Amino acid sequence: MKKALFLLCLLVMSAVCQAQSSYCLSFADYLEGQWQPLDHLQLKHRTETKVLMWGGSNIKPVTGHKSIDKLLKKKARLIRHNDSLYVNCRHLSCDGVALGNWYAPAYVFERDYLLLIAPSIETRRSVNNMSFLFGIVGGLVAASTGKPLSCYVLNPATTQIELIGRDMMARLTNGRTDLQMEYKQTDPGLDFRPDTVLPFLQKLGLVDKLPATM
Repeated sequence: MKKALFLLCLLVMSAVCQAQSSYCLSFADYLEGQWQPLDHLQLKHRTETKVLMWGGSNIKPVTGHKSIDKLLKKKARLIRHNDSLYVNCRHLSCDGVALGNWYAPAYVFERDYLLLIAPSIETRRSVNNMSFLFGIVGGLVAASTGKPLSCYVLNPATTQIELIGRDMMARLTNGRTDLQMEYKQTDPGLDFRPDTVLPFLQKLGLVDKLPATM
């Protein structure tokens, strides 16, 4: 009896663990809460050199099933794994610069939007230009000297993306000079890196971690 109960508990725990991963095929599905279950998901991290040289973000989902992995790479738009959300950068661009393939960590932003942490478009432009002029060595030089990551706000309803920089931060602080000064104290160079932007936005109540269920 005890052995049967133990095995039943293992089956329940296994089902719960598997249910912790899911995906959406479209941003419309995400807005409607239409998630598809996903089994045996592993999130592999691409190296910084690969990200900067070849574009795209740093999260590569793998399940071990070729057809599912292909679907996640080319068709799925979002992945939810445990309490974290990841957005496929494929077909997304900001200021005319493509964000590339693979997935970026994301946060729910002001309920209806998403905040992505993806490679900087400034670095992407530098890598593209240097690679064109001086080949792979020039691209590596540009990658090593550029700002690696930036924060972007994505509107899932329109797929429009905006970089969080001076203009957006001014709007988010809504003319509050005290808040603007507070941010500048932590980011004197106004580089708007994720490690300074994200804690500030969380403090303002604009960003929170994705809950296990939506």
